[in-house]
Amino acid sequence: MASRKHELFDQDINELLGSEFSELSDSDDESDVDIFSRVRSGDFIFSELVRDADFNHDLGYLDEPVPGPSGDTVYSNNRPNKPTLDSVDLVINEVVQNYNPRNDFTGNEGTECRPNLKRRKLPPITYPWVNDTNFIPHIFPFDSSKSGINADSGISKESTNLDFFLSLFPMELVSHIVEQTNLYFHEVVSKLPNVSRSEIDNWYNTNESEMLCFLALCILMSHVRKNKIKEYWSTNTVIQTPFFGQAMSRNRFLILCRMLHFNNSIVTNSKTLGRLHKINPILCSINKSFTDNFTPYENLALDETIFLWKGRLLFRQYIPSKRARFGIKLFIISDCKTGYVLNVLPYIGSETQLNFEDLSDKVGMSGQVVLTLTESFFNLGHKLYLDNWYVSPSLAEELFSKSTNMCGTCLPTRRGVPKEGLKKLKKGETDSHHAQFMLYERWLDQREVRVLSTMHEHGMKETGKRDPHTGQKIVKPVSVLDYNQHMGAVDAGDMQLSFNETARKSLKWYKKLFFHLLDVTIRNAYILQHQMTGKIPQLSEFRKELVREIIEKHCEMKKDKRGGRPSANITPLRLTQCHFLEPIPATVNKDRPRRKCHVCANTTRRPQRRQDTYFMCIPCNVSLCVHPCMMEYHTYRNF
Repeated sequence: MASRKHELFDQDINELLGSEFSELSDSDDESDVDIFSRVRSGDFIFSELVRDADFNHDLGYLDEPVPGPSGDTVYSNNRPNKPTLDSVDLVINEVVQNYNPRNDFTGNEGTECRPNLKRRKLPPITYPWVNDTNFIPHIFPFDSSKSGINADSGISKESTNLDFFLSLFPMELVSHIVEQTNLYFHEVVSKLPNVSRSEIDNWYNTNESEMLCFLALCILMSHVRKNKIKEYWSTNTVIQTPFFGQAMSRNRFLILCRMLHFNNSIVTNSKTLGRLHKINPILCSINKSFTDNFTPYENLALDETIFLWKGRLLFRQYIPSKRARFGIKLFIISDCKTGYVLNVLPYIGSETQLNFEDLSDKVGMSGQVVLTLTESFFNLGHKLYLDNWYVSPSLAEELFSKSTNMCGTCLPTRRGVPKEGLKKLKKGETDSHHAQFMLYERWLDQREVRVLSTMHEHGMKETGKRDPHTGQKIVKPVSVLDYNQHMGAVDAGDMQLSFNETARKSLKWYKKLFFHLLDVTIRNAYILQHQMTGKIPQLSEFRKELVREIIEKHCEMKKDKRGGRPSANITPLRLTQCHFLEPIPATVNKDRPRRKCHVCANTTRRPQRRQDTYFMCIPCNVSLCVHPCMMEYHTYRNF
């Protein structure tokens, strides 16, 4: 039933796309496969084109439901269900007419542009593939003596956690945030009506020490989770955390959260400076600090990650395989040995900041991402590991010309991949083709795995495990084992960050991106400490020690100066300490004196009465019956 539904859906889409887009599912062009998969999964109307789809008929997808061709409803962007076969064609008709797979926009700089209507035909690429196993790769030499922490980073074995953090998040960047936050406050006040507001009237300009204290409290909040920010300053004894109130008042923290800013909104213009203009100074500074303080080892891994964002955003992405399915996608390159993040590139749609425009027809957008992130590591002999969204023979050729080896899984639809003379494989069998400097391997396990590599020979290797059913040793291609060993650097970093995320729910996407970058910076500082000192504390312990050092150096802790009578909420000592009954001390007249039981005479749980007893609680200085008055007095607040 599902396959028949997909077949009908494919026919419907092909009719809507027209003859020029009629065979997307069999195309060799990565952009064709991308648009086809997005349409078929129903994810097409989430794209940025739909967000701008009001230019023809004012369809209003983002505001109100739209009736479909069959009388049903196309829901807004936040709708709970996927589009149906009948409702999707209204969307496709408007979007596909203005879709360009290569994001080739034309128009004057600083103006809104529409995509070209005609899809570009890319020329085929062929390589002289040979079907045998006699391939010897050329591996570029790599000098590992310069890898690790750079000598001019300014940190040593005696450096504190704060020193490692400030080497990547310098005080100049903190000063920039302070300056922009103060400017933004005056900008906000100038736009508000002349009405008295306590939080605004009590504002005073912040400084570097207070900003670091603010960031420290934000970091600490990820370790002391509460539902609302105001609960961190609650005086309720059940959930009270007095540390936050001693470091900063609640109102001051909230106004800093509101005014936190990173770029001058008056000077900058999103249409001329791009979609990242509000966070760009932070991103550029952090990326520069990452590369200035650390030189990577031989193996590098490049992958995408996504952090949660469900609000409206032009370049919001949907990746079902990730932990946070909806959010902002980041391309990250990491050092495989240490997990250190070297560069972060946010995906912002057609305005993604990519270099190598002259190679866009050859390697595509995915190849441009790789070349942009690895540009500073060319001609050094690095080995790069990628997944199938990036890998293509054209990219392997470009990286090889820049003295960089590459290995990664590869889609069979890539241009230049051998398609003729491929034999059908049985489970465990392999097939290899090589051309010039690269090897294309096919191996059938549970499904067919295809690897393109410029640094591996064809061969099989034992994994050290045995098949649980047959008892035979498990063998895999050398390239597959090497890929599995090194490709998980980015995902391992995501896993570590997920345990203590500083970012909280926010209406401003750039603030959430800032706190995510702050978490990445702290993890990099943690890695630098491990590389320098050899210590291996947990990341959470490093973060808490960093908070303590910031508070001690940059914050003056306030003391509780509340006077007057003690609060009624204070728990009596009789309910928390361990007390015992003792005989009432003898007097001059009596060896065993008796006194009136305090509970029996004052109880509210049963009728009051006078009852004399021989025992008393010395610390509480009250006479009590052995049972049940002793238990009730030391258990119940209201006995």
